[in-house]
Amino acid sequence: MSCCLYAAYFQVNPTRIQEVISCLKELHGLKYVHKLSDDNICASSCNDTVPISWQFFLPVGNIMVTINDFSPDKNGKPVKNPYKWRELFNKTMQLLMPFGLTSSKYVPGLTLGHAVDRLWPTATGLVIEYDFDSVLIDERSLYQDIKIFKSMQYGAVLILDGDINMAESDLPYTLAITGNQKTPMADKSVLILGGGDGGILHYLLNLKKPPKYVEMLELDARVIELCSKHMRSCCGDSLDKFDGERHKIIVGDCVPLLKAYADQGRTFDVVVNDLTAIPVSPELDLHADTWSFLKLILDLSLSVLVPGGRYFTQGNSLGAVKELEAYEGILCSLEPPVMFSKETVTVPSYQEQWVFYQVWRDS
Repeated sequence: MSCCLYAAYFQVNPTRIQEVISCLKELHGLKYVHKLSDDNICASSCNDTVPISWQFFLPVGNIMVTINDFSPDKNGKPVKNPYKWRELFNKTMQLLMPFGLTSSKYVPGLTLGHAVDRLWPTATGLVIEYDFDSVLIDERSLYQDIKIFKSMQYGAVLILDGDINMAESDLPYTLAITGNQKTPMADKSVLILGGGDGGILHYLLNLKKPPKYVEMLELDARVIELCSKHMRSCCGDSLDKFDGERHKIIVGDCVPLLKAYADQGRTFDVVVNDLTAIPVSPELDLHADTWSFLKLILDLSLSVLVPGGRYFTQGNSLGAVKELEAYEGILCSLEPPVMFSKETVTVPSYQEQWVFYQVWRDS
């Protein structure tokens, strides 16, 4: 069974907590008041059969309230009723005013246990509730967990291994990772690493002045297959044929392919790395496998660029400060040296600012 979780916070004069509890007993019918420790008291109440939990932190005068509303609609889905609980919050706030109320905060409802998981973390650990209303795909391929959810705001949303990857609304991502129309693509040869959703490939092939040739290296054929069916406004018909007049899709590991291209002396004017974002973790470890892979792809990509060619890649959230600085440190340490620029763009389905890089060596 799913529910909507609401929360509220109040801070009052710590010396008057016991008086507050007495008043709340009268207003909200507090029951089962229990002293957990010398500093912590908990209690419960009920409003129209909806359970409410109260927790009082005596030393600082903090009061935390959580409401678990299981009220369903006629289809059994949870119904958000923020106005009802906002009214309760306002009444409680008025009650607490005489007791030295210094701060208060009401948190709108979060849907828990919904048939479609709506709560997803951002790169920097914030939690966002999406408006997902149906599951288009939920399966595991040979390489990763693949989900495609339907959203009223963002269209079909691709989620790989728990990360929001691409939505049909995310043209700003595609534009940014290809230079935001500031780098001419006409008559260029372009190599895409990853990009199984087809957004980058479709965008490049449909430019007014398109590249002369685009090659895409994607490890997971299942991503291509599912996106070509469920994310048509993102990829169009560009994934329907693996070998077209001006493009080729190769299913396989890009690392040995890049090494082979470098050995053969094969080069491209542009490389677009859409494999993975800069890794974010509690402790920055540049020797971790994820960072080693990032550096390997960077080195191999530069090795197949023509002199003066461009390497495009995503960074991560603007809030991932130490990780972005570490990546830029890697760029600054490369030999022969490279130059780079960066741009910050709001990606709709990410709901945060995202940093993109362009890297090149002087010709």
